[in-house]
Amino acid sequence: MDLSLLPHLSDDALRREARRLGISETGLDREALIGAIRDAETRATAPTPREHSTPSALAGARSPAEPRSGALETARALLGSVLGMAKSALDRRALPEAIAEPPKEPIRTRTMARLLLQQGHEERALSILRELARTRPEDSGLSAEIADLERRIDERDLRERCTAMLEVRAGSFCAVVSAGALRAAVWRVDEAGHTRARTLLGSPGALTLRTISVVARSDYAVHSERSDRRPLEPSGWAHLDVDAGARVVVSVGLAEDDRFVSIAHATHEP
Repeated sequence: MDLSLLPHLSDDALRREARRLGISETGLDREALIGAIRDAETRATAPTPREHSTPSALAGARSPAEPRSGALETARALLGSVLGMAKSALDRRALPEAIAEPPKEPIRTRTMARLLLQQGHEERALSILRELARTRPEDSGLSAEIADLERRIDERDLRERCTAMLEVRAGSFCAVVSAGALRAAVWRVDEAGHTRARTLLGSPGALTLRTISVVARSDYAVHSERSDRRPLEPSGWAHLDVDAGARVVVSVGLAEDDRFVSIAHATHEP
């Protein structure tokens, strides 16, 4: 194969090439694996040194006492060289399939980060932007771009975690899920929980998500805040607009005027 293409192959393609050459990739990082493949391919395709290929020349290079097995070994070496070159040619023809996966980005620039972002590779784009920011601390635009991307990734993670919790939890429940600086409440109310709360409240009430946040200030003062969200679907999730350092208690239940009957609740520490 064309050895100059090795640095542009994906990790999976490199491992397939290593297995083809009989190389164990266990314990090897990417650079060491490339070096091992390059050495093995070079040995496989290197022609056997010889001065002449004619029988008379080979016979002249042998002493009269040399056994005839020397000629047989030379023939085997020549055949191995031919087979190696043929295999290399076939590998080059199959190379487009091996590099079908996007190669590791060789140039870590803001343009490359934006291109990766358009393709949905958010973590790889963020890695490049953070690396650039270390050498450009004065670039406020770059800092804003990083903050925006970090929030986008946190939003995605928060949505996936809330959705997963709704899929695996059964019955009435309430929980707080976090991702980065973001927090969300997740809840479900089943018929049994709804009936019990309605009986205790003495009226149909309105399904409500109640959030209480408590923040201890540096001057030892404690600030608390309560918010209600209604009407509410029997199951779902919602962002919590609370201070990053707040202790949060969320409850899902039925409310009527100032009365509130909790069906399920959860507490989350900062």
